[in-house]
Amino acid sequence: MNRASLELVKDFRSVREKRLAKEIADIYEKLISKEKEVALFLEKRKELLESQRRLQEGDVDLYVLESISHQLLYVYAKTESMRNELLEIKKEYEEKLNQLIEATKQKKLIEKLIERWEKNQEYRMSREEQKFFDEISNTRFVYENV
Repeated sequence: MNRASLELVKDFRSVREKRLAKEIADIYEKLISKEKEVALFLEKRKELLESQRRLQEGDVDLYVLESISHQLLYVYAKTESMRNELLEIKKEYEEKLNQLIEATKQKKLIEKLIERWEKNQEYRMSREEQKFFDEISNTRFVYENV
């Protein structure tokens, strides 16, 4: 394996890492917006419960009370479905985060392989250089002593 092929693998891993990071950022944005949406529905539910409590304390208008009850049922159902969606988004976020961590580990592994390859090449070159110098000194020794 040569340096060029290791660099290609490293580049591939870097592209994959960047793509996963972008996907995670998108999922995180979706997660934040969904949390805000859930918070709004919880606030709406709180307001409806407060309206219902006030109506029950005073004169009871059954139509308004029934309307609030229907709105509350809708808000409960919608909040529950949004919480399920939120859990799915969190699960997807965690999966992508794990993939990103794995991609980062693989890229670092390739970088270490490149570093090891370079050290190995340096070692080989220094050995060849030393061998060349040894041959020169042997030749010189023979030339001087013959």
